[in-house]
Amino acid sequence: MAIEGTILVLTILFIVTIGIYCRIAPKTPAPRVYTPVTPQALRQVLLPMQLPPGKWKTTSINRMARLLSRIATGFDTCNMRKRYQNDWKLGHGSSDAEIISLIQVLGETSFPRDYFAFLKLNNMSSFFTYENGPLLQFNNAEGVRWDENGLETRTFVECLIGRTALNAIISEIECIESLMLPLRVLHIEIFDRVCLIGPKDCRRIAEFWEPLLAHMIVSDDVKKEASRYSNEHFGCISPFVMMKSQKSWIVVENNVRKTGTRIYPSFSHYLEELAKMEELQADMRGIRHIETRIAASDRRMWKTHPYDRNWITTS
Repeated sequence: MAIEGTILVLTILFIVTIGIYCRIAPKTPAPRVYTPVTPQALRQVLLPMQLPPGKWKTTSINRMARLLSRIATGFDTCNMRKRYQNDWKLGHGSSDAEIISLIQVLGETSFPRDYFAFLKLNNMSSFFTYENGPLLQFNNAEGVRWDENGLETRTFVECLIGRTALNAIISEIECIESLMLPLRVLHIEIFDRVCLIGPKDCRRIAEFWEPLLAHMIVSDDVKKEASRYSNEHFGCISPFVMMKSQKSWIVVENNVRKTGTRIYPSFSHYLEELAKMEELQADMRGIRHIETRIAASDRRMWKTHPYDRNWITTS
């Protein structure tokens, strides 16, 4: 009886705490305040980018050109075609100065290096497509921008634990939705269908949701459903544990394909999926259920996590 009484008291305290947060939480999210990075700090962090092409830069651009040469892009007599690796390296993308200026404007020193290499090669005249879906057109350095409320937290969490589990949590903890403030994202595609989320925001989400899912206020059935989805898509019981140590920028593809919103461990992983789409369709031709196909593809991607450090080498 003493143990049951203790559990009851802890549960009541947790519900009261959530209720208090719901009362004091503003209905409209307050603007985030970011401390500007000093020019001296930026020079120290970005110095390898400002020098003539070094080993890391040459390697990254070569790898990116090889990767892009495998993706259908551009038009040729009304059909999509692929460009050769050397065609990508003709220098029509953003300059070093434009990319450095972008990083300084964004005030973000952990800018992903694989995306840096992509900007060096992409000139906005390229269109990317797969699964006979819509065309994607990525911004150059001048078009990249922050959006403080660019993605609903609900959408992001749904990618991690599944819609069924998330809806059940919202049903069990009614005020939880008022605590899910929008996420800051970096828009990199002209129609805002593809964006980047930084490591800090990933960790912030994980630090809130991991203990919440483990708490006794969430029913065992909901926990099992969340674990089932996480195992199918990430090969682990809780993707939030993985997110807490996230170092690379996550890519969110928002309702581009029939499969809805999907997340990727990094920008290079996202491009790899574009390149492998024909292979995946051939390999999975016998799998009819689209959710099963996506789950298998997700597990394959996240197995290569943590991120390939060849992209971020600065020496």
